[in-house]
Amino acid sequence: GDEAGEGAELVVLTDNGSSRVASTVALRKLSAKLEERIGVPVLAASLKHSDRASVEELGGGAALLLSQALVTEEAALARSVTVLPLFLGPSRQVTGGVPSAVSEARDIMGTECKVSKHVGAGDDGVRALAGMLSNEIEALVKSEGLEEADVIVVDHGSPSVQVTEVRDLVADAVRGDVAERGLAVRSVRAASMERGEGAKYDHTEPMLASCLPEVAKEGTGNVVLALLFIGPGTHAGEGGDIDTICAEGLKGVGGGARVFRT
Repeated sequence: GDEAGEGAELVVLTDNGSSRVASTVALRKLSAKLEERIGVPVLAASLKHSDRASVEELGGGAALLLSQALVTEEAALARSVTVLPLFLGPSRQVTGGVPSAVSEARDIMGTECKVSKHVGAGDDGVRALAGMLSNEIEALVKSEGLEEADVIVVDHGSPSVQVTEVRDLVADAVRGDVAERGLAVRSVRAASMERGEGAKYDHTEPMLASCLPEVAKEGTGNVVLALLFIGPGTHAGEGGDIDTICAEGLKGVGGGARVFRT
């Protein structure tokens, strides 16, 4: 069609990627919504992993990796290509993976790309993320009829101190948000799903595995996990790592604590 014609703009929405089909489907849906909103073609392309997702289950063709998307005919013909990194902080993928895919495409096809700020950038980014999580917490508290709850804002865990700072800033902002909305949330804390070995990764603490049983024992008995994950991959998806950590973490906790997730 005309959209891919010479001189069109193109946006490439990129996330870390997952071998799970649901993750690519979620990225494609988000790209379609963004395309509708901005009136510019938006390609969904992950940095890695998604090329292992089942093409049969995907229906809409194989998942594109960013390195592939930037050398498509559409990218070559576009007047301008903007890469929009769907990451929650200045992680290694944002500072390393995305720029290297961009420079590779420049070498192969001469594609010139602008790279936008990542999602959690600056005060506005933090406020926007916190607002989305607070909306989900509010909806969950109401739909489950919870009289009171404790919230844990959970991210993946990153070797980057700046990414962990985004996690903590978002949790602080959520704490303010839920109070302002008058929700019966007793506490809001931040935790990560995993960390690297050694003292240089201590900034990632606390871990969900230790934080969850504490909150379940001492708190209201209703724990809401507010997931600071971009999509339903092998970690945040159904039957993923978060579910496993929850099952393990609640084993030693009596009193019927319940865990809900946004």
